[in-house]
Amino acid sequence: MRGYCTPSVVQHVWAMILGLTQHVAEYRRLAVDGSWAGSAQFTVHAQPIRELAGRTFGVVGWGELGRAVAGIAEGFGMRVKVANRPGSPRQADRLDLRELLPIADILSLHCPLNDATASLIGAAELALMKPDALLINTARGAIVDVAPVRAGLVGHDHVVFADFIPNAWSAWPNTYQRVRILERGPAQVVIRTRRDWGKVRIETTYTLRSHSDSIAIRTTMRNDGAEVLKNLLSGMTLWPKGGFLFGVPGVKPSVASGATGALADRVVAYDRHWTVTLHAPYLDHLANESRDLFRMHTLAPGATATFTARLQVGSSCDLAPVVRADIAHFHLPPARVHGAVRTSGGRAVAHPVVVALKQGHTYAWTCGDNG
Repeated sequence: MRGYCTPSVVQHVWAMILGLTQHVAEYRRLAVDGSWAGSAQFTVHAQPIRELAGRTFGVVGWGELGRAVAGIAEGFGMRVKVANRPGSPRQADRLDLRELLPIADILSLHCPLNDATASLIGAAELALMKPDALLINTARGAIVDVAPVRAGLVGHDHVVFADFIPNAWSAWPNTYQRVRILERGPAQVVIRTRRDWGKVRIETTYTLRSHSDSIAIRTTMRNDGAEVLKNLLSGMTLWPKGGFLFGVPGVKPSVASGATGALADRVVAYDRHWTVTLHAPYLDHLANESRDLFRMHTLAPGATATFTARLQVGSSCDLAPVVRADIAHFHLPPARVHGAVRTSGGRAVAHPVVVALKQGHTYAWTCGDNG
C-alpha cells in the first residue's frame, strides 16, 4: 500500500542499520554485567564500530520509502546509489543491480514483490557483495532467498511462505511488527516476533539449537478485545517453491477439511536433494491440500491460545529423519527394517526407495544405496 507507515518503516530500517554498525545492545550488556568497569583500559573494544560517512548506500526501489531512507543516509555523509529495478525501464543515472552489489556497503530493499523481483537476491548476488556488507530487507521476504547449504555451497530457496496466520487467509488488520533477537550464541539462537491482529496480540518465538535440523516454533495468541472470537482457524502454513508436496498422510487432499483420519501431524515439501517438513501437533483442520495446518478454536476476551510447531530441513528426499523426529517427539516405539532391494535378475538397485504404508496409506519412505 503506497504511503503506508512510511515514517515507521524508515525508522525501523535505520534502527537495524545502527544496531548492526554500532552494536549498542552488546555494549549495553558489557556495561550492565561489569565488563566495562572491570576493563584494564578506559574503554572496551568488544565489537567494531563502523563509521558510515564516506560509505556507499545502495537502494533498490526508488519510491517514497527508498527516497526517505536514502535521505537519512545522505545526512550521515554516505554516497547514495540507486539500482535499476528489474522489470522497470532502465534509467541512465542508475546502476544495474550487478554493478551496485560489489560497491555497496549497505543495500536496502524497498521494491514490491512481483515476478521480476521474486528471489531478486540469491546466492549469486550475495557472492558479489562485500564480505562485511549489510543487506536490509523491509520489503517482502520472498525477494531474498532463504537458501539451504549443502556441502558448504549455498543452494536455492525452497519455500515461498512459512508463517503463523491467525484465521485462515482472512484479512489481517495489522499496525505493528516487532522483531527481537533474544539469544545469539554458539549453543542456540532465539528470535521473538510480536505483532497484532485487530485486538489480538500474537507472539512467536523461533529457537534453533546447535547441530539441530529443526526450528522450534511457539506462538501465543491473546485476545485483548471485548469480543468473543469464534471458530478461528489458526496455525502454521508451509507453501513450497517448486518440488513436490506430501500432504498429511491418511487425509484426502482438499481445499479445506477436518483432519479426521490423519496418521501424522505433518506436511512435507520435497525434491531429490531437499525436504522441508512442518510438524504441527495441534492440527485438527487443514486447507489448501495440507499447505495450511490449523486448529479450530474460540478465543474469549482475555484468553490465550498456544501453538507449538517445528520446521525440519533435510538435504535429501529421504523421510527417515522425519520419522525419527516423530518417534523422538511423541516417544513412539522404534523399529528397524533390514534387507536388500534387487532386480528380477538379482542385481542390487543403485538407489532404492522403500515406501512405508500405514492403514493402506503412504506414511513415509526411505532411500538406500547399492541395494
